[in-house]
Amino acid sequence: MSQTKLRSIRLPSDLAQSLEQASQAAGMSCNAFVVAMLRAHLEQFSAEQAWLAEVRTWLLATYRPSDFPPEATRLVFHHIRDTPALRTGYEALIRDATGAVDAQRRADLHKEIGRMVKQSLQARVIGRVVDLDPRVHLIRTHALLGPGDTTES
Repeated sequence: MSQTKLRSIRLPSDLAQSLEQASQAAGMSCNAFVVAMLRAHLEQFSAEQAWLAEVRTWLLATYRPSDFPPEATRLVFHHIRDTPALRTGYEALIRDATGAVDAQRRADLHKEIGRMVKQSLQARVIGRVVDLDPRVHLIRTHALLGPGDTTES
């Protein structure tokens, strides 16, 4: 028998009601449902963090905070697109359990990549590119970046 730990959490009423309905629809106790959801989320989060670390390693091996092109974010997406292992990981992270692309997961991952690039390069936003073809670039828009003030927090 695995060990368990008792934790008490307060949920907003609407969330508690939704949780109860979802667990009943799944034919599970509320506790079992929450445990399953947390395990799935933490696995996804862990996989995303490991994948982002690989992308960041490439980024920092390729560019320095004092020397990078303004379109560094787009170039990161091109690297993801053109590197089979990264592309496989990307595809896995943006798909749901059925294998369909989850638009919200994709949007969240794209935002996380953008933040990672900006933070890793200690950059500031100097403009924006819009109307890219996502079939070519994976993204529709991205920030143009410039060297930031390294004294900022």
